[in-house]
Amino acid sequence: RASRAMNQERLHLTVGPIRITVVKPLQQIRIVIDDSDQELQADATFTARHAPIEEPRFIRRQGPRMMMDYTRLTQNGSWSGSLTVAGKRIELSARTHLGTRDRSWGIRSIGASESQPPAGSATPQFWWLWIPLNFPDFASFFHTNDDAEGIPWNRRGVLDRIGTSAEHYRADQYELNYHPGSRRIASVAIDVRPGCSLVVTPRSQLFYMSGLGYLHPTWGHGMDHGEYEIARDQITLDPAPQIGPTTIHIQALADAVLHIDGEQQQGVGVVEQLFLGPHSTTGLSGLLDGKK
Repeated sequence: RASRAMNQERLHLTVGPIRITVVKPLQQIRIVIDDSDQELQADATFTARHAPIEEPRFIRRQGPRMMMDYTRLTQNGSWSGSLTVAGKRIELSARTHLGTRDRSWGIRSIGASESQPPAGSATPQFWWLWIPLNFPDFASFFHTNDDAEGIPWNRRGVLDRIGTSAEHYRADQYELNYHPGSRRIASVAIDVRPGCSLVVTPRSQLFYMSGLGYLHPTWGHGMDHGEYEIARDQITLDPAPQIGPTTIHIQALADAVLHIDGEQQQGVGVVEQLFLGPHSTTGLSGLLDGKK
């Protein structure tokens, strides 16, 4: 991680060893990392497969206090270039290394927490599911924010046929299964429309979103580290850490199958999960209790 004082210069996209270049707006972005001390180097270019998907506006309050008021774009694409970690070089090919980027604008809970909690605040609850997928001829996106009763307050589904058209769907029907005794998803099935559905199965490979600052105790989003600071975390994955504030928010690499009009395509993507508090329609209760 690298942090520096911005001094209101929003177009200066270099922070220590990390440099971002917008090659073609909304089409291509290059990321360069060169830090031999942290044993990490990269020169990778993201190329979009379709036009950005604008997610609905997110508005959420905690008691009387505004917690979020923002919108975001999501875009699937491919990676090319290389990544080197501790001397091991990984070549990235646009044919085999597919992925997703997103970017948000607006008000979010960042920076130091307020010392006074909001009046009348209840037990925290935030149920967030975000699933971008890539297939040979399609890109798919689904997300939902549900309340404690399982009722969505923000949801969008999009199926993009690469190079032709995008199909928006309500995704009113989806079936979700947890691993027993946990809050980790075992499978998700989504009805897109008659004759079209998605089945997504997360693998065991997990990325802990605290690496990006989410729920991190010292490197949360917008925390002030002075003029310049750089740091690194190393997370032991075997055995998996206990679910807690820094490990409950994850992205799991996932396999996916798209059934569309009598045909089938195999794909890959991620299932992002942040499940705090109850969610009655899928059987979650308490703050961090697993599915019984």
